[in-house]
Amino acid sequence: MKKSINILFGNDLKDLGYKMSTVNHFEKKYKNYIYCIDRDISDFLLLRLQVRNSFGETKCIESKFIPDLSTYSINEFLNIINETENTYYALMNKIMT
Repeated sequence: MKKSINILFGNDLKDLGYKMSTVNHFEKKYKNYIYCIDRDISDFLLLRLQVRNSFGETKCIESKFIPDLSTYSINEFLNIINETENTYYALMNKIMT
């Protein structure tokens, strides 16, 4: 049986400032951007950066797939999250300037 993101990494994601929407979806907001972490039924992890407009609509501006989540240790997973956040943060700064 596949375990949810919440069971595998939920507390660690909450420590990083993410909020759980469902057991397989976490979000972290920064200004008008949203970092999203989703797990789909094929066991892939999808990391997305979305931007929200003044109407509250969101659009994905960057995404990254991580295959076979079960092969990563907690430290490897957190490193992937941190590296992705840094990449997305640099992209946001580039867009805002």
